[in-house]
Amino acid sequence: MSLPEVPPLNNMSTDNLNYSIALIIDGTVYQVLNTDGASAAQFLAQPTFVQVDKNLVAIGDTYNAVTGEFTK
Repeated sequence: MSLPEVPPLNNMSTDNLNYSIALIIDGTVYQVLNTDGASAAQFLAQPTFVQVDKNLVAIGDTYNAVTGEFTK
């Protein structure tokens, strides 16, 4: 079976294709996510997750990994 090609990260259009993404931590599968192409592209971009106060951080802010600070 051939897997569907994941769209580029900058192509954020929603499509009806289903993508299955395995969430692997330290070599163990913790979850299999079924998602749309835009979300698959975000997950597969190897993002950094940081706990934030949702009242202080917004989409489009810039994160400095050295200082741990966000700027608008």
